[in-house]
Amino acid sequence: MESAWTSHVPLVAHHNEYLMHAILGMAASHLALLTGERSFGPLSVQHRILAIKGSNETLSRSKRSGDDGDALLSACYLLAFQSSYMIDGMEEYLQTMRGCYFLNYHLKRENLQMTFFTTEDHHFDLVQESLVDLPVIDPMLVESAQQSLSSLLSILTTPSEFKFYNIMVECVEALKSSSSKAYFNFVLLYIEMMQMDNESFTAFINPENFVTRILITHFLAIQLMLSPITSKEFTGRRPIPVRHQIAWVFFGYDILPLHLKHFLEWPKTIADCVKEELDGNQQLIPRVSILRKSEGFCVGYV
Repeated sequence: MESAWTSHVPLVAHHNEYLMHAILGMAASHLALLTGERSFGPLSVQHRILAIKGSNETLSRSKRSGDDGDALLSACYLLAFQSSYMIDGMEEYLQTMRGCYFLNYHLKRENLQMTFFTTEDHHFDLVQESLVDLPVIDPMLVESAQQSLSSLLSILTTPSEFKFYNIMVECVEALKSSSSKAYFNFVLLYIEMMQMDNESFTAFINPENFVTRILITHFLAIQLMLSPITSKEFTGRRPIPVRHQIAWVFFGYDILPLHLKHFLEWPKTIADCVKEELDGNQQLIPRVSILRKSEGFCVGYV
């Protein structure tokens, strides 16, 4: 998959203008996040609109080639990556990742000769070699995560809420014995969101659904806590912006009514801590390094 991005995608993009727009849109959003330069914002949106328009036109065709499939799927992933760089892009990021999941499934059924097909097992195989000598997450962080998660049981009502919650609990519990197992349990959280039925997923990402917003914000905080582990995925790829994740946690906290904010004290504390580290402030909250850059982890995170 890595080689496909560097060798096959540029060739396909040469013949698919919308894929080129997807590449340029993601690059503009990435630069905007890294540099703070506002001029990249409108440019990224312009390229994004053209990429979506071109993708929709290609999807409407009755017949597609393998290169068409590669262009569609790679553009979809690029649009998802771009959303992950957008401060206000959380819902769109999850929606686009879900779109990638279903597009991959439908293109597979067309029996196209493609380079970009992925499966859950394929992803696990790709990262398996990178996930060696993984760090152990500080027990204090693990315990604080468990305490916060345990407080959420009383507000859960739907099967999708309970299922997502239980996977988070299993992920954090796994940190006590195996960082690798915790990583793969965390990936299952993404898979769970991709496999929800449409009604459940729409309700899950609805900003006015405060229960699921609390769950998603915990999910984001766990992702930040796992950064020393997940950074192994990105060896050689620098820099990796994570400030959007921090902003998404803060936004989740800010939109909650006052009587529910206590459910997000732990995620907010984790986001505060990571922000302090990124800003070079030594007054860490909760006095434990999460990114652990001094130990060689997350060195490319900004």
